[in-house]
Amino acid sequence: MLSPSPQKIAEAIEFRDAVNIQPSGAFAANMLGLSEQVPAKIVFLTNGPNRNIKIGNQEIVFKKTINHNLAMKNKFSGLLIQALRFIGKERINKQVIEHLKNTIDDRKKKALKKDKIYAPGWMYPILNSITEDLNA
Repeated sequence: MLSPSPQKIAEAIEFRDAVNIQPSGAFAANMLGLSEQVPAKIVFLTNGPNRNIKIGNQEIVFKKTINHNLAMKNKFSGLLIQALRFIGKERINKQVIEHLKNTIDDRKKKALKKDKIYAPGWMYPILNSITEDLNA
């Protein structure tokens, strides 16, 4: 018997508890194809309480964060920002940027362009590179 995905479980808790969640860390990077690492501990940032849920040999961790980390209008923007944060400024290279440019559709790029104000300053040039092919 298959268990629901960690994402589906987290979304159900988000709905049930009326909280916001945002995939973070290695899980966010994996969701975007930036890492093949499938973490045993899947972290979601939340404005709800800290909590851990164990499902088989995987653990879902809800980690309370500041509202700024959940402020993006578009959930995809938050996912991308968290993935880039996990990868780190020093390890983001042309291949990472090209991968994102080629896999993110224009609708998400437009949202990312608006939501970049919530990203750390060091990410601005990276986010600008990802969205540069959009028509103004």
